[in-house]
Amino acid sequence: MTSLQKILLVLCLVVLNSCGLIKRPFEYQEIPFDIPIPYGATEENAIFEACQEVAKDKQNECFNEQLEQHVKTHLKYPRKALAKRIEGVVNVHFRLNTDGSVSIMAVHGSNKILEEEAAFIINSLPCLIPAKINGQAVPFYFTYPITFKLPDSRK
Repeated sequence: MTSLQKILLVLCLVVLNSCGLIKRPFEYQEIPFDIPIPYGATEENAIFEACQEVAKDKQNECFNEQLEQHVKTHLKYPRKALAKRIEGVVNVHFRLNTDGSVSIMAVHGSNKILEEEAAFIINSLPCLIPAKINGQAVPFYFTYPITFKLPDSRK
């Protein structure tokens, strides 16, 4: 490499660095905890109280089982939907807050009646143990599909 090439390389690096385009390899950046974090991207995921005594590697499975059980227990097919023979899948996008409570962010389904019931089911979740990063509780998003299937009248 010639002297001129070295000088051009150094000048390019100086310009890139001054523009903030080069990140220092050991620069530490704090995570802003007011930004909800996707499920599974935390050191400790949110869990139901029933999952506290479960081994760490089984807590996600326990969380999913508890959530599924909660939905099955609390799902009451809306009478209007039964009368109109409405069925479908509703995706509930919710945030688990730092205090363990739930906030519904969005509900997407094929019918408003089913959307309302799905939101009610998720809103009735018990207070959870929040997710944590560096020992600090953090909010995070979760999406759960709830299937509304009409009972088979031929049975």
